[in-house]
Amino acid sequence: KKSDEFAALAEKLLLSINGSSSIAMLELLKPYEKDRKAVDSILDALSLRIAELLRQSCYTHIKEGLARAQLVKLYEIVAELKGKAASNVNIMLLFANLCSSFKSL
Repeated sequence: KKSDEFAALAEKLLLSINGSSSIAMLELLKPYEKDRKAVDSILDALSLRIAELLRQSCYTHIKEGLARAQLVKLYEIVAELKGKAASNVNIMLLFANLCSSFKSL
């Protein structure tokens, strides 16, 4: 199911924030560079997963090793990029922006 695929991708992206390079993160996103609908789905999956982690962070230690403030910032980044994705932006530039923003936290 596509939604499961995007949820797994979102999880991989979040797990790679502290470890992988931006290039490695971009490699995860490259298969979707020609699919505008997938971009929305990926950003939605990221938003959902970050929101879940924020809810969990109220009760437990966050396994991805991200602080609550970082998660809030990630959520804001994804929301901003969703707005840009609605316009006719270059998808790989959008993905590069996502990866570099995530890595700069």
